[in-house]
Amino acid sequence: MLAGLGTWGFQQKQRADGLALQTQRQEQELTQLAALHATEVAKERQAREEVQQQLQLASKKGGRKAEPYLVIPVEKPLKFQGDDYQRVKQKP
Repeated sequence: MLAGLGTWGFQQKQRADGLALQTQRQEQELTQLAALHATEVAKERQAREEVQQQLQLASKKGGRKAEPYLVIPVEKPLKFQGDDYQRVKQKP
């Protein structure tokens, strides 16, 4: 009977060691992914800051006020003369 418990205990220890090793590997992978994500975020932030600086320099050099939105210049349409329309109903 004791030999059976010894074998069972040994198997449980091996199973526990395997699960602990698997958990440790998963933690290492998550740590690596977190570090990779942090470096990517830092690179994107730096690129965004560089673009903002370039836009500020370009707006200062251009002499125009930087608009926060896209502005498309459009020529004003011609005004209609009085002969171009016809009254449908007369006022009472």
